[in-house]
Amino acid sequence: EADEMLDLAGGVPADLPNAMEINEVQVVAFKVPLIEQDKTSTGQILDAGQLRPRSSASFSKKRLAAAERNARMQARPLKVFARARTFYTPAYESSTPATATRTDFRSTIFWKPDITTDRKGRASVEFYTSDAITNFRATLEGIGTKGQAGRAEKKFFVQKPLSMAVKMPASVISGDLLRLQIMLTNHTSHIAGGHLDLVVPEHFTLKNEPELQIQIAPGATKTINIEYQIGSTDDSAEKAVSIRFSADENVLDASETGIRTLDRGFPARQIASGSAAQNKFNFHLQDPVEGSISAMLTAYPNALEDVLKGMERMLRQPCGCFEQVSSSNYPNLLVLDLLRQTGTSKPDVESKAATLLEDGYKRLTAYECKSGGFDWWGRDPAHEG
Repeated sequence: EADEMLDLAGGVPADLPNAMEINEVQVVAFKVPLIEQDKTSTGQILDAGQLRPRSSASFSKKRLAAAERNARMQARPLKVFARARTFYTPAYESSTPATATRTDFRSTIFWKPDITTDRKGRASVEFYTSDAITNFRATLEGIGTKGQAGRAEKKFFVQKPLSMAVKMPASVISGDLLRLQIMLTNHTSHIAGGHLDLVVPEHFTLKNEPELQIQIAPGATKTINIEYQIGSTDDSAEKAVSIRFSADENVLDASETGIRTLDRGFPARQIASGSAAQNKFNFHLQDPVEGSISAMLTAYPNALEDVLKGMERMLRQPCGCFEQVSSSNYPNLLVLDLLRQTGTSKPDVESKAATLLEDGYKRLTAYECKSGGFDWWGRDPAHEG
């Protein structure tokens, strides 16, 4: 278990999620009384900032031994551990066909922080590339047994005998004209031919007549332009666009990406208020997009209902030090108190507020000092307000 690292200036635990891994170091700090001001023999005024030296410095073993004997200096062991970085890697199987649809386009395909070399400084690793037909850069960084640091980079590329590349936007808008450029490249020494198949969402309408039966010369690239008119849809969820190039029922290359369809224009919101005698309101929508009008009505009988509507957004999950837990716990108490004072029945909001409030109180009691009172992190002596 790692020792808790302290900020020398304030005695507050430091959050170091990205700290470098260190086995053990010695932190040395000077003990200097802090004063508001003082007058020297020459009349110069020195403040605390001018008198305070650097809070920490690197020391050799000889200087460290001397520092430990100096009453004006403090030395303590400090252990710091780094949080391990992780990157997702699919579980590949030997039965997975090489011509399966390409859906894996990760940017980081391999990460291993604990490689150990042999006496000659050599080590071997194995990894799978992603489905991207592109160039990759491998970066190697390491430290020798005597502390020497080294770094090297190597680029490599991935390709298939016949590859397909297409740039697909993450989203489109109703009414857009989507132009796709599909590039087919033949890396073999013979003519390659096949049929291009596309599967798109139902609201995509084909606008041109592209060539789908294709012949590609050796070492050549052919570009197929396809246009789709984007229609309206009530479903804004991501839909798959699948493209496949095959020959004699054998898939040569295939890819699948997701795309969202968004409504054109901007949402409109209107608010009206009045007395109980007024029961008719007129709304005017300026330049509405055809087929896009849908309405939702929310009515509040009084101003208090409008205030209570947004109370749930005030609830906070308590976290952090004593000060942070206190500040995040206060809105939970305010919401619960307002519900009870107004006699409003909102069981779901009240239950959530009570649960968060109880959790906050438990966290606050954890910061109580043994000698009484509270500290940011529960250490003696307690802080004074």
